[in-house]
Amino acid sequence: MKNLLLMLLAIQVAGCGLVAQQKRDELLKVSQAADWGVLDSNHQTKERLVILKELKDPDSAKFRFKLTRNTYYLDNNPVLAWYSSVFVNAKNSFGGYTGEQKYIFVYQCPINQSCELIGFARPNSRYPDKLDWAK
Repeated sequence: MKNLLLMLLAIQVAGCGLVAQQKRDELLKVSQAADWGVLDSNHQTKERLVILKELKDPDSAKFRFKLTRNTYYLDNNPVLAWYSSVFVNAKNSFGGYTGEQKYIFVYQCPINQSCELIGFARPNSRYPDKLDWAK
């Protein structure tokens, strides 16, 4: 009986993932370029300020930006979003460069409205290849 309940729970959870994936695929299929909205031209300046506050030697920071479009899940519903990936190389406490650290800023830009930051991830201090997503 216990195994049957666990199996039913696993099927239900897997089904939720499939429904979310189907919603995402449908959203991407029907969306057009205009549906993504226009990302604010000064987003890089805002992102730099957020990141510089976290660095030990902000004057040494070297930035590289990459902008992509994808979906983001808000309350288990996919929305069209802009992803701004920021790669930062700065000096640490010992005066050496650490190598590029990745930050991600996720924006939703509804048509004829200003963009809103809906997601943010910073490098994990313990595992450099992982990101910590802010809630």
